[in-house]
Amino acid sequence: MKKIFYIIVITLIGLHFFNEDVFTQNTVYLDGEKKLYLIEDRVAVLGDADEQLNIKRKVLNSDSTAKIIIKTRNLTIWKITKETQKQSLKRGQTPSEFGGNSTQVFKDSSGRIKVIPGNLIIVFKKEATQEEIDTWFLQKGYEVIKKISSLTNSYVVKSSPGLLTLELAEQLRNDMLIRKVYVNYWTSVSRR
Repeated sequence: MKKIFYIIVITLIGLHFFNEDVFTQNTVYLDGEKKLYLIEDRVAVLGDADEQLNIKRKVLNSDSTAKIIIKTRNLTIWKITKETQKQSLKRGQTPSEFGGNSTQVFKDSSGRIKVIPGNLIIVFKKEATQEEIDTWFLQKGYEVIKKISSLTNSYVVKSSPGLLTLELAEQLRNDMLIRKVYVNYWTSVSRR
């Protein structure tokens, strides 16, 4: 009995330190079979240094308590505090002061931060001919960024950042000509 008590306590402590907000998020999205949890107080901004600086001024003018959580060369993740901004994110929109190159921030079930900067990788079925694939792209109107491989019939296709890409991926997974669809993610990685 004493061992079970200690196991339960250690498990609860581990969950608390492991990132409890992964398990308490209300808004869940699917990428195929994988669950993504919306982090309701984070916004990712994509762009070069000049764009980042302009957006930083706008954000801090509208929410002086906003903080930069992660900053890389082309991506900044902000923690926001204004309730109106959080409500925008829950509705699938990003607050206007973050500009057009902003998107929602997610965590997967392992707690890894994920941002969808846009673009999909589409892999067509092996039996699809090049003519069928070309016709498919013409009919759908998707912009091909590049062909990855002729052997696997795989292409990088342009799409918008965020939820629109997830929704498009779900639609395309039901297409009879497509074998797989992968969402392009920016993912946080930590050193060991």
